[in-house]
Parts: sequence; structure tokens; C-alpha cells
Amino acid sequence: MYWGVRTSQELVVGEIFEEWAAAHPQIHYTGVVSREDTWPGAKGHVQTFAAADNGDMTDMDAYLCGSNSMIKAAVNYLTARCGLREDHIFMDNFGF
Repeated sequence: MYWGVRTSQELVVGEIFEEWAAAHPQIHYTGVVSREDTWPGAKGHVQTFAAADNGDMTDMDAYLCGSNSMIKAAVNYLTARCGLREDHIFMDNFGF
């Protein structure tokens, strides 16, 4: 699970995801902040970290939610870089 936000204050339930990951070895969680220089964790865009961590995604499913532009950027990046198949992408578009 990758959760991308602009600032760390937007990671409002990140601790819950960290607890899930600690309790269940099959869950991986990374909070990614794109616009905060002082954030000590992952900085940038979610799709960059998903690609780096997973590499070949041809046999994976992806569940994306966010703005139109975020989803479009993630789909373009992950299909081109990792071979993620469009029929394996499920999305909840927030419409902004």
C-alpha cells in the first residue's frame, strides 16, 4: 500500500497502516510526501516508489484512488515502466 500526499499532515491515518504492516507480513505500507522538504521518509510520487519496489507488474492488480491527474500519471508511468496491464487497474477517481 502506497499513500501519496502533498504534506505529512495529510497522512491522517498513516499510523493505522503502519500497525497493519507490522502485524501482517503480507502488507507493505509506504507513505509518500511530495511537497515537504523536511519529511524524513519517501519523497516524490507514489508511482515511482511502487515501480521501484515491485519492478515487473505484469501479473499484479493495482487499485488507485485520487484526482484525475494523479491517476492518469500513475497509470501512464506504471504501464510504461512496469508492464502493468490496463485490465488489471481498478480506480476510484475523485474527479478533481
